[in-house]
Amino acid sequence: LGQSEIDEILDFKEDHWDKIRAFLKGSQREIFEKAADLLARDTTNLNYVDKEKMDQLKDCLWSESPYLGTTMRDAKELYESIREEVRKLLENEKRETQQVLDEEIERLGSNQTFAQLEEGIRTRLMAQLYTFNGKIENGRYIMVLREMKENIRETSLNLVNEAGQILHRKKQEDGKAAEPVVHYISKTAVIVHTDFREIKTEEDVSQYVEAMKAELLRLIKDNKVIRL
Repeated sequence: LGQSEIDEILDFKEDHWDKIRAFLKGSQREIFEKAADLLARDTTNLNYVDKEKMDQLKDCLWSESPYLGTTMRDAKELYESIREEVRKLLENEKRETQQVLDEEIERLGSNQTFAQLEEGIRTRLMAQLYTFNGKIENGRYIMVLREMKENIRETSLNLVNEAGQILHRKKQEDGKAAEPVVHYISKTAVIVHTDFREIKTEEDVSQYVEAMKAELLRLIKDNKVIRL
């Protein structure tokens, strides 16, 4: 090797090789691996995190020389900030989902149809809602918790309808004249049919309100109860 080649190798060793060895043996490697694992493993929750932070962290990890400058220090700050954001988002989602569950448990317990059931049957049906407590506590994904809110509401609605069916069958078995079974539906199941897709004028408002009223009256006459 000529002197220029030797000098080039020595310069590389000084500028890169020693830093690469220090990177692989020190705390910077641990930061890199933790951040890379976060991006690879927690992809679902990361969809809800500040995109700018995510892009900055990716830039740090995809750098050609992450062992130079403040790259890994920046990566550590971003990693910890993103983890904290995910933790807060999850905590908030769990709290909101638990609130929905508590409301539906209270709503079901105070429902007149449900209240007519024998205590043992009420307990058995209510247990289907209580199972969500553990699911909320152990929830790890924001998307799953958001979907769980609707599952809770749907389960509560189904239980009211099941209670109505049980009471209806009981009256039939006892030889009593049973009234038609009332069926509970969600407000989201109410479909208003109109000739327009946008409400732009006062006339549109009036027409939409009338169409909504007509549909609600039709559902009520059809023994439906709309849950708000």
